[in-house]
Amino acid sequence: EDGRIRINYKVKFITDSFNPIFGIVIRSENGINTFVTNTRMKGIKSDKYTSGEEKVVSIEFNNYLDTGKYSVSPAVAYSDGIRFYDWRDNWFWFSVKKAYKTGGILNFDHSIEIK
Repeated sequence: EDGRIRINYKVKFITDSFNPIFGIVIRSENGINTFVTNTRMKGIKSDKYTSGEEKVVSIEFNNYLDTGKYSVSPAVAYSDGIRFYDWRDNWFWFSVKKAYKTGGILNFDHSIEIK
């Protein structure tokens, strides 16, 4: 169905960290990167976190995905964007059910007009 999708994941720091980059990759069941985002892309600076500290990362977006199964790969990178504290590939899955399957990756409200 349409609406919004919210992805939440918890991060527990095992070392002190300054301005890490939080993000996700959503892949279709065929392994195609369907949506990729992170705090750096959005221009969001994080904070300084100490070992043992826990945070919940929430990412919300309009559900334009087509019917199917999707994996979520959450990640936390160093501020340089090259090295990772942690990357959980295909860590969890969710399903989307629309009124009909288009066969594409996206399925958003639209109109068709014939004149």
